[in-house]
Parts: sequence; structure tokens; C-alpha cells
Amino acid sequence: MFSTILSGVQTYATALTLTNRLKLWGYYLIPGLISVGLALAIGVVAWQFSDNIGGFLFGWYPETWWGYNAFQKVGNVLGGLAVVALGLLLYQTLVVVLAGPFMSPLSEEA
Repeated sequence: MFSTILSGVQTYATALTLTNRLKLWGYYLIPGLISVGLALAIGVVAWQFSDNIGGFLFGWYPETWWGYNAFQKVGNVLGGLAVVALGLLLYQTLVVVLAGPFMSPLSEEA
């Protein structure tokens, strides 16, 4: 198991040295910016909508009962986790779709 992990890390090191030797770093800039921007957008959306989704999930719980604040916090956390989970599903697809046109010259160059 550890040998396969070590082999995977060595493969990344080999890819980085090959990228450096062929001077292909310019092709990584735009896809990297797209990836970081999309991740930040998903984080902001999760932060903004966690309250709304949490309120929707636990809106049935009366405010006068004990533990209302705890239920509200749990609802907000679960709402944020739901948005992050859906965001990650969209992230893996959108990064490939948005960064694909910028990565095609990289495959032709190498």
C-alpha cells in the first residue's frame, strides 16, 4: 500500500520535472485560475446559503422549545455541507469543461 502511494508521489515529481524541462508552465496558469476561482465561488455560495437551507430544514421546530439554537446551528451546518457536496459534484465537471479548451494546446505541445 505504501509503495503505491510513494509511486504516485514520484509520478507527480516526474511530471513537474518534465513540465519544467519542456517549459510548459504557461499552460497551467489559466486552468489553475479557473479552478481556484470556481472553488472560491463554491465556498462563498455555501457560506451564503447555509443559513437559508438550515432554516428550511429545521423550520418546523418551534422557537419556544428547548434546544432551538442547537437545532438551528445543526441545520446551518447541514445546509452548508449539502451545498458543498453539490458544489463538489459540479466542480469536477465545470473545471474540466471550462479549462479543457486551455489544456488542449498542452497536449499538442508535449
